[in-house]
Amino acid sequence: MTTPMTLAERRAALKRLLAAGERTIDAYERVLEGASEKDRRSLFKSVPFVRLVPPAAERAEAVPEDTVCMCAFLRAALAGSDDAGDDYGVRWSGRSGGDPREGADLDRLLAAHRCGAAGRSSKWLEEAAGSPGGIGFWHTYRSLLAERGAYLTSAPSLEYFARRIIPAPHPTSDETRLFFEKNPTFLDHEFWQLFRVEGALPGSALFVWMYREDPSAPGGDFERLHSQDLICYMATHLPHLRPRILSECLAAHRRDFSAYNSRAFSLAWEALEPTREEKLEAASDLIALLGVQPSQTVTLAQKALLGLVGELTVEQVGALVQVSAQVLARTEKKLLRAHLRLLAALVKARPGCATAVSDVVAEAEFPLDLRDRAATLVVAPDTSGDSVDEAGAGPAGTATSDASTQGSEPGGGTQASWTFPDTPAADLPRTSRTAELPDDNDAVVAALHALFEDAAAGAALPALLMRISGEGIELTEADKALLAAYWKSAPNWKGANQLSYLASRLLRDVEVKDAPEAGHFRGYRRKGSEWEQHRGPVQLLHEQLRVALRDKPYDKPNGQDMYRFDPILTAPLEPIHPQWERQIIRAAYQKPVRVVRGEYKKTDDMHETWVIPGQSPATGADSLTQALTNVAGVAPEFTGRLLESGDYRSSGVAYAWAAWALQHNPDILAAHAMPVLQGAFFKFPQVITAFEVIVRALGQGWRAPGAPTYSALAWASTAAQANYRAITAEAIAGLADTGRFDPAAMAEEIGYLMRNGWFGPGRVTQTLSDCASVSALAGYRVAQTITAVLPALAGVRGANGMVEVLVALAGDYGMRVSVPDEMRPKMKGSSAMAKALRALDALPDAPTDLACEAAEALDAVRVRQG
Repeated sequence: MTTPMTLAERRAALKRLLAAGERTIDAYERVLEGASEKDRRSLFKSVPFVRLVPPAAERAEAVPEDTVCMCAFLRAALAGSDDAGDDYGVRWSGRSGGDPREGADLDRLLAAHRCGAAGRSSKWLEEAAGSPGGIGFWHTYRSLLAERGAYLTSAPSLEYFARRIIPAPHPTSDETRLFFEKNPTFLDHEFWQLFRVEGALPGSALFVWMYREDPSAPGGDFERLHSQDLICYMATHLPHLRPRILSECLAAHRRDFSAYNSRAFSLAWEALEPTREEKLEAASDLIALLGVQPSQTVTLAQKALLGLVGELTVEQVGALVQVSAQVLARTEKKLLRAHLRLLAALVKARPGCATAVSDVVAEAEFPLDLRDRAATLVVAPDTSGDSVDEAGAGPAGTATSDASTQGSEPGGGTQASWTFPDTPAADLPRTSRTAELPDDNDAVVAALHALFEDAAAGAALPALLMRISGEGIELTEADKALLAAYWKSAPNWKGANQLSYLASRLLRDVEVKDAPEAGHFRGYRRKGSEWEQHRGPVQLLHEQLRVALRDKPYDKPNGQDMYRFDPILTAPLEPIHPQWERQIIRAAYQKPVRVVRGEYKKTDDMHETWVIPGQSPATGADSLTQALTNVAGVAPEFTGRLLESGDYRSSGVAYAWAAWALQHNPDILAAHAMPVLQGAFFKFPQVITAFEVIVRALGQGWRAPGAPTYSALAWASTAAQANYRAITAEAIAGLADTGRFDPAAMAEEIGYLMRNGWFGPGRVTQTLSDCASVSALAGYRVAQTITAVLPALAGVRGANGMVEVLVALAGDYGMRVSVPDEMRPKMKGSSAMAKALRALDALPDAPTDLACEAAEALDAVRVRQG
């Protein structure tokens, strides 16, 4: 028994064969026999494919066929699954013009490729079958797997089978049927796997097939077909498969596929138009589908079951009622409405299940416009004792609009005349967050590394910079390697990435290959070679880094006599109390910024900023304190700051440092951060590292915020990403729970922005609803905020959701809310808004235990405020 060759021995033998000009495949096959996939990938680098078969532009004559076949063998035997070539490219490989290979030449080349692929693992063959290698190579990989008793099971390989191998399933063509009849193993294995492997048949239009010559379309015709077209074709042209196809379509929905990947099976089921008998046979499966996640699947089951409820078995009826609790717990109104219709039909056809249905519906909560319909399915309890008010007889959320006060009885002896002991927002006793680091070097290095992992670590920069500028820090080789890796990988256009700059200066005595230049920060491009540079937070941090690292200062800006570098800031700025003005600007990309005055109807290329009257953009003559409290430069730098916040991780560190420095001046931080927060509304950039540190800083501290902070939080409430809105909800709740939140001021900013068309109420409503769930006091403040916003909703579309949230909160706290005159005309009719406003107007003044809990929390805050 021979000992297997080592990797080094195989590489040496392979190089000897190549150097000797060996062209026979057998010789190479003996060297590679038994080689692992890892060894093959390593050996692939030893074969000079470009030198053996140069590109057509680099050779004067054709490459010998033996050489081409040998290279085809080695590529199939050694390359990665996505680098094994394609059967179209090999037809021209090594040829100098003329026709591609056909007949015996092509067969010989494909045989060489097959010989090389035969030594690969089944996993490699499966992966290669899913790469764009061409139809011929796909058949090679599939046949090699079949010889081993295996078949394709991965989504990419099966998708290729459906897209490229199966002929176009045009309804009038027999070609697809003949294909499966001639290749029954494809039907026995790959076709049914399309129903079982997620992603093999995506839900969107995927297939673009070319039909054969047709009199009406000379030269062939192209048409976009969908995954469901293939399923329907098979059920129609091979009718003996129809029962199994219908069953597999429903079974696919129970395999936890995503909504996108299960869509094809829903559409195929509906397109096949199952008969009543087929639906009855699948009734149990349809009932089970009511509990899956994709909404279109639930809709399919609801439609199919609607006409069958009278013919279901007792067990099936019980299962339907039981799974209904899951459906009624969802939030999609379309599903809720359809399911109430299904349950109503069930009660009508099977009166005996009315009580069970009533119990399920009674435990669910419904939107206001569905409560009346749900109430019709609730059976009133048989009470012979105390009379019960009809509106309160139903469970919470299922009776008429008056039922929204259920559970709102004054608790603990509270009288209806009790009023909430409200107090205005006020400052807490002054506190200060200092930046400190332990003396040992390991802690300082850990703080340095934290900057590259967590933007919030920027708050420790003052202490870190003092250490760097003083006794310095000692870096191990591992520390230097990490800094070098970041320096090389991080984008740093014109010095905008401050983390890259910091790494480059700490490694100034270390040779780092391929590292980009980390020059000084030039500002934000305005046009051509012109730049906006008004010493915002990023620029000021850059100056601080230069001071700590003893880097040379900038050249003097044009027209200025000096450019000062202040010492490292070691304490936050003292609080100031400026006057603020809202400023609307039009800031098209790389065009001059201009202020929009008066009324406006469109908000294209427009942004909201806040300014301090009398300020002009900071210059090199200003101190660091003067520059950081100067917000006049936000407007000209708006677009640059917005784009920067997503392009560079270091922007989060810069704003964390600014948040620490401005902890006593949250309104100034909010004014500086307006570009970042408004960028989050547009979901551009996708990841905004500065968002969290800014919003959390606005919710912390001791000062009661002003208009810029409420405006910033209003924008943050509309962030496109749900996780950013959750952070905002926590920040608002933090203000409320510390007695620093003014509902009227927040409502003024939200109302202004919605009334002028900057954003709609959807995301704000979700954020406020999340905030209300944090604490009793936060929920009460949210109810007050929405109440104050009501007049601004008169001309806002889709505001019924916000009113519905107010109805729920007012009912929870026992608040009496008067509908403002601006909204009273909308109380008429049967719209969701009308029903919500009528329900709101009907709420009594009956403070609840939850209101008392909020009042107690406010009393505790008042004690803290002194």
